[in-house]
Amino acid sequence: MVVCATPRRLPIRPSDSPPDNGIDPVFGLTVSRTADPGGNNLTGRMLVEKPGQGYLRQLAASMPAGELTNPDNRGTFTYYGDSETRSNPCKSNSEAANQGGRVKTVRGPKNSDG
Repeated sequence: MVVCATPRRLPIRPSDSPPDNGIDPVFGLTVSRTADPGGNNLTGRMLVEKPGQGYLRQLAASMPAGELTNPDNRGTFTYYGDSETRSNPCKSNSEAANQGGRVKTVRGPKNSDG
């Protein structure tokens, strides 16, 4: 007797990341999120710093209709350097404080009007 079974695909959690993007799943970083996986499969993607090249912070993100490689269709994040300092803009003559890699700028994707 031969028993045939239909192979089952295991669901991929949002925190899993395929090793082909350079981020091992052991880090638990989200590199994509899929909404409505049984229907439209709307998948947004994220680009993060690779191990050894930073702190594994998010660098860019795209919506499902956007392309991560196209700067106009993705949002980007920039960060202060490890020892970069800034003074408090709300308090004149304040001492500069180390920003220690905090978020410097966040830019969203361009809207449809450009």
